[in-house]
Amino acid sequence: MLGTVAHTAAGTVVCLYGDAGQGKTVALQYALSQLPHPARAHLVHVGVHPTVPELRRVLADALEPGRRLPHGAGEADLVLVNALRQPRVLVRDEAQRLPGPALEFLRGLWDHPDTDTALGSV
Repeated sequence: MLGTVAHTAAGTVVCLYGDAGQGKTVALQYALSQLPHPARAHLVHVGVHPTVPELRRVLADALEPGRRLPHGAGEADLVLVNALRQPRVLVRDEAQRLPGPALEFLRGLWDHPDTDTALGSV
């Protein structure tokens, strides 16, 4: 697990899977705490089947606590891109429940040329 998380922190996308109750989330939280800069790892909690606007708000809360997002999608995305310019790891528990548009939104953030982020899924 530590090797997988270290690999994720290097800028990749990783999905951890296994049966329920096997301790994936606990193991992931421990592994994230062992990173050289654990404060740059964010476990993102969203509801089942979140919309893209909901995902934007949750990410903003995780990356820039207390900051309000602009109302326009483009301006809000720019705030997130700017927050992701420094190396970060975003982890989404239960990622298999994300709808296609939300997955595409996350992929777009990861793939943006100005971001330095990695994505992990449990």
